[in-house]
Amino acid sequence: MLSEFLSFFKNFNFITSDDIKALYGIARIKKFKQDEHIIREGQAFPYVILVLKGLLRNYMISSSGDEKTLKFTNEKNPTGVPECLFLDLPSPEFIQALEDSTVILIDERKFRTLSKSRPRLLQLKIHNMSKGVCEMANRVRFYTMLSPEERYLDLLKTDKSIIERVEDRHLASYIGVTPVSYSRIKNRTKS
Repeated sequence: MLSEFLSFFKNFNFITSDDIKALYGIARIKKFKQDEHIIREGQAFPYVILVLKGLLRNYMISSSGDEKTLKFTNEKNPTGVPECLFLDLPSPEFIQALEDSTVILIDERKFRTLSKSRPRLLQLKIHNMSKGVCEMANRVRFYTMLSPEERYLDLLKTDKSIIERVEDRHLASYIGVTPVSYSRIKNRTKS
Protein backbone atom coordinates (compact mmCIF):
# COMPACT_ATOMS: atom_id res chain seq x y z
CA MET A 1 0.00 0.00 0.00
CA LEU A 2 2.93 2.36 0.51
CA SER A 3 3.59 2.36 -3.23
CA GLU A 4 -0.05 3.38 -3.94
CA PHE A 5 0.29 6.11 -1.33
CA LEU A 6 3.56 7.38 -2.82
CA SER A 7 2.08 7.40 -6.33
CA PHE A 8 -0.73 9.69 -5.17
CA PHE A 9 1.83 12.37 -4.23
CA LYS A 10 4.38 11.90 -7.03
CA ASN A 11 3.29 15.07 -8.89
CA PHE A 12 3.82 17.33 -5.88
CA ASN A 13 7.51 18.09 -6.41
CA PHE A 14 7.58 20.62 -3.55
CA ILE A 15 7.35 17.88 -0.90
CA THR A 16 10.13 15.42 -0.21
CA SER A 17 9.90 11.66 0.05
CA ASP A 18 10.56 12.07 3.80
CA ASP A 19 7.54 14.39 4.03
CA ILE A 20 5.43 11.82 2.21
CA LYS A 21 6.63 9.02 4.50
CA ALA A 22 5.78 11.16 7.55
CA LEU A 23 2.35 11.78 6.06
CA TYR A 24 1.96 8.04 5.52
CA GLY A 25 2.52 7.62 9.25
CA ILE A 26 -0.68 9.52 10.05
CA ALA A 27 -2.76 8.13 7.18
CA ARG A 28 -4.95 5.08 6.84
CA ILE A 29 -5.83 3.30 3.63
CA LYS A 30 -9.36 1.97 3.71
CA LYS A 31 -11.63 0.14 1.28
CA PHE A 32 -15.34 0.82 0.89
CA LYS A 33 -17.86 -1.31 -0.97
CA GLN A 34 -20.18 0.15 -3.58
CA ASP A 35 -23.03 2.12 -1.91
CA GLU A 36 -21.27 2.08 1.48
CA HIS A 37 -21.23 5.37 3.35
CA ILE A 38 -17.91 6.80 4.46
CA ILE A 39 -19.66 9.47 6.51
CA ARG A 40 -23.25 10.26 7.38
CA GLU A 41 -24.90 13.53 8.25
CA GLY A 42 -24.39 14.44 11.91
CA GLN A 43 -21.13 12.51 12.35
CA ALA A 44 -17.78 14.01 13.22
CA PHE A 45 -15.28 13.22 10.47
CA PRO A 46 -12.02 15.20 10.63
CA TYR A 47 -10.47 13.39 7.66
CA VAL A 48 -9.35 14.50 4.24
CA ILE A 49 -10.23 11.74 1.79
CA LEU A 50 -7.91 11.04 -1.14
CA VAL A 51 -9.34 8.65 -3.72
CA LEU A 52 -6.87 6.03 -4.92
CA LYS A 53 -9.47 3.94 -6.75
CA GLY A 54 -13.19 4.33 -7.26
CA LEU A 55 -15.76 7.07 -7.19
CA LEU A 56 -17.37 8.96 -4.29
CA ARG A 57 -20.44 11.16 -4.03
CA ASN A 58 -21.03 13.99 -1.55
CA TYR A 59 -24.71 14.68 -1.03
CA MET A 60 -27.28 16.18 1.33
CA ILE A 61 -30.91 15.42 1.99
CA SER A 62 -33.32 18.33 1.53
CA SER A 63 -36.15 19.13 3.93
CA SER A 64 -38.50 17.38 1.49
CA GLY A 65 -36.38 14.21 1.69
CA ASP A 66 -34.74 14.48 -1.73
CA GLU A 67 -31.06 13.64 -2.15
CA LYS A 68 -29.08 16.56 -3.60
CA THR A 69 -25.72 15.57 -5.07
CA LEU A 70 -23.04 18.17 -4.37
CA LYS A 71 -20.02 16.62 -6.05
CA PHE A 72 -18.37 13.50 -7.38
CA THR A 73 -14.77 12.64 -6.57
CA ASN A 74 -12.79 10.16 -8.65
CA GLU A 75 -9.23 8.86 -8.67
CA LYS A 76 -6.33 11.14 -7.70
CA ASN A 77 -8.65 13.76 -6.16
CA PRO A 78 -9.42 14.86 -2.60
CA THR A 79 -12.74 15.39 -0.85
CA GLY A 80 -14.04 15.90 2.64
CA VAL A 81 -16.50 18.01 4.58
CA PRO A 82 -15.21 21.55 5.25
CA GLU A 83 -17.30 21.98 8.42
CA CYS A 84 -15.69 18.84 9.89
CA LEU A 85 -12.16 19.66 8.74
CA PHE A 86 -11.93 23.32 9.65
CA LEU A 87 -14.59 23.97 12.29
CA ASP A 88 -14.79 20.60 14.08
CA LEU A 89 -18.56 20.57 13.51
CA PRO A 90 -20.74 17.55 12.70
CA SER A 91 -21.15 16.83 9.02
CA PRO A 92 -24.13 18.39 7.23
CA GLU A 93 -23.61 15.94 4.36
CA PHE A 94 -23.06 12.32 3.43
CA ILE A 95 -20.18 10.81 1.48
CA GLN A 96 -20.90 7.53 -0.27
CA ALA A 97 -18.84 5.17 -2.42
CA LEU A 98 -20.58 4.79 -5.79
CA GLU A 99 -18.12 2.05 -6.76
CA ASP A 100 -15.88 -0.23 -4.76
CA SER A 101 -13.32 2.34 -3.65
CA THR A 102 -9.92 2.55 -1.98
CA VAL A 103 -9.17 5.80 -0.20
CA ILE A 104 -6.51 7.41 1.93
CA LEU A 105 -7.83 9.00 5.12
CA ILE A 106 -5.69 11.74 6.65
CA ASP A 107 -6.69 13.05 10.05
CA GLU A 108 -6.68 16.86 9.79
CA ARG A 109 -5.81 17.24 13.50
CA LYS A 110 -2.72 15.06 13.15
CA PHE A 111 -1.86 16.82 9.89
CA ARG A 112 -1.86 20.20 11.69
CA THR A 113 0.61 18.86 14.25
CA LEU A 114 2.82 17.20 11.64
CA SER A 115 2.91 20.27 9.40
CA LYS A 116 4.37 22.37 12.24
CA SER A 117 7.61 20.44 11.85
CA ARG A 118 7.25 19.95 8.08
CA PRO A 119 6.17 23.28 6.55
CA ARG A 120 6.32 21.92 3.01
CA LEU A 121 3.21 19.94 3.88
CA LEU A 122 1.39 23.25 4.32
CA GLN A 123 2.01 23.89 0.62
CA LEU A 124 0.16 20.65 -0.07
CA LYS A 125 -2.74 21.84 2.08
CA ILE A 126 -2.76 25.26 0.40
CA HIS A 127 -2.71 23.57 -3.01
CA ASN A 128 -5.70 21.36 -2.14
CA MET A 129 -7.60 24.20 -0.46
CA SER A 130 -7.02 26.44 -3.49
CA LYS A 131 -8.27 23.68 -5.74
CA GLY A 132 -11.33 23.30 -3.50
CA VAL A 133 -12.11 27.03 -3.52
CA CYS A 134 -11.86 27.13 -7.33
CA GLU A 135 -14.07 24.05 -7.54
CA MET A 136 -16.71 25.75 -5.35
CA ALA A 137 -16.55 28.95 -7.41
CA ASN A 138 -16.99 26.92 -10.60
CA ARG A 139 -19.92 25.12 -9.01
CA VAL A 140 -21.61 28.45 -8.18
CA ARG A 141 -21.12 29.57 -11.78
CA PHE A 142 -22.38 26.16 -12.96
CA TYR A 143 -25.70 26.72 -11.17
CA THR A 144 -26.15 30.45 -11.68
CA MET A 145 -24.99 30.89 -15.26
CA LEU A 146 -25.98 27.67 -17.03
CA SER A 147 -29.37 26.17 -17.83
CA PRO A 148 -29.88 22.50 -16.87
CA GLU A 149 -29.18 21.48 -20.47
CA GLU A 150 -25.99 23.55 -20.52
CA ARG A 151 -24.96 21.96 -17.20
CA TYR A 152 -25.36 18.52 -18.75
CA LEU A 153 -23.36 19.53 -21.84
CA ASP A 154 -20.68 21.10 -19.62
CA LEU A 155 -20.37 17.87 -17.64
CA LEU A 156 -20.26 15.87 -20.86
CA LYS A 157 -17.45 18.10 -22.13
CA THR A 158 -15.40 18.36 -18.93
CA ASP A 159 -15.79 14.89 -17.41
CA LYS A 160 -17.54 12.40 -19.66
CA SER A 161 -16.28 9.51 -17.50
CA ILE A 162 -18.55 10.69 -14.66
CA ILE A 163 -21.58 10.40 -16.94
CA GLU A 164 -20.49 6.89 -17.90
CA ARG A 165 -19.89 5.81 -14.27
CA VAL A 166 -22.77 7.41 -12.37
CA GLU A 167 -26.46 6.45 -12.25
CA ASP A 168 -28.79 8.87 -14.04
CA ARG A 169 -30.69 9.70 -10.82
CA HIS A 170 -27.47 10.99 -9.21
CA LEU A 171 -26.53 12.93 -12.34
CA ALA A 172 -30.02 14.47 -12.44
CA SER A 173 -29.61 15.59 -8.84
CA TYR A 174 -26.15 16.97 -9.59
CA ILE A 175 -27.35 19.18 -12.44
CA GLY A 176 -30.47 20.14 -10.47
CA VAL A 177 -33.30 18.46 -12.35
CA THR A 178 -35.67 15.54 -11.88
CA PRO A 179 -34.75 12.16 -13.39
CA VAL A 180 -37.50 12.63 -16.00
CA SER A 181 -36.10 16.03 -17.04
CA TYR A 182 -32.61 14.55 -17.09
CA SER A 183 -33.76 11.80 -19.45
CA ARG A 184 -35.30 14.42 -21.77
CA ILE A 185 -32.08 16.48 -21.73
CA LYS A 186 -30.03 13.37 -22.58
CA ASN A 187 -32.34 12.50 -25.45
CA ARG A 188 -32.37 16.05 -26.84
CA THR A 189 -28.58 16.36 -26.77
CA LYS A 190 -27.63 12.99 -28.26
CA SER A 191 -25.23 13.45 -31.15
